[in-house]
Amino acid sequence: MIKCCECNDSKNLGSIITYKRKWFMCNKCGAAFSAERAIYPLSMLPFPHLKKSKDLNEDNIYDYFASKEHEKVSRINYELFMRNFSSYINNLEHKNILDISGGSGHFLKNFKPFCNYALMTEINTKAVNFANDDLKLNAVRFDFNKDSLAKVFNENKIRQKFDYVFMVACSMFCLDMSKLISELKPYLNDNAVVILSGNVAPTTGVMIRTQFDDYSYLVLRQKEALKKYFQKDFSLLRESWYQDEYTEYVLAHDVGLLNSILKNFYAIKAVRKILKQFPNTAFSSFRLRDRHLYYQVFQYNK
Repeated sequence: MIKCCECNDSKNLGSIITYKRKWFMCNKCGAAFSAERAIYPLSMLPFPHLKKSKDLNEDNIYDYFASKEHEKVSRINYELFMRNFSSYINNLEHKNILDISGGSGHFLKNFKPFCNYALMTEINTKAVNFANDDLKLNAVRFDFNKDSLAKVFNENKIRQKFDYVFMVACSMFCLDMSKLISELKPYLNDNAVVILSGNVAPTTGVMIRTQFDDYSYLVLRQKEALKKYFQKDFSLLRESWYQDEYTEYVLAHDVGLLNSILKNFYAIKAVRKILKQFPNTAFSSFRLRDRHLYYQVFQYNK
């Protein structure tokens, strides 16, 4: 029996099919979670993006993090991040920063000259090596769906506590936020600020727009659902919806006639099914091509 990965409910689930995955949606808590399809229907055609890749996995799918192109993306991320959160990030001289799921390290590199200590975690081995060797950062491999944070820190002799924790565009890949936050608390200094940005809300558009991705979002949470993991020992400083900076991401699957046809085919089927299953839910209220992002800023009060 399929159960919601957020609230464990099985009676209020609906689902839609996209090209590479099946999405389950919970009408109780508003979460959406995905499972890869066993067979891609048009994999016999001579188009790589329609085939199942045998070489990619959740680690090496992010090898591009160490590319020059990703450095540009990291710069955009940093500029947007500082526009939103500069008022919370100050007097870094004696502060320690932890960047969870930090990509290539280019983002964290902007803070290193101004803080006491900076550490990055990342699932991708190539990105971790690049951050350590090329950017001279402190970086460790950490898979928050499989690893224990305490074990990883102990193995790497990390004894510091942190004043800032950045979690940029990573909540959608963490299946157990409760476990992650619980493991994080022992490494937080009093009044530490935890910033979660780039959180993607569950919308029909997101599920359709990511249908050709080889490795995509595992779970999409409503803003209130993500906030509940910080109810104990944290206070909410600020939260807001904000504009998606990556229009090329939103429009990428419209490029080419075949992509456009498949997008519209699965979109029409999805909208019809969602309207039937959830006539009054937010899943059907957002415009199809939108990717809705939100951020939340918390302070640790233990």
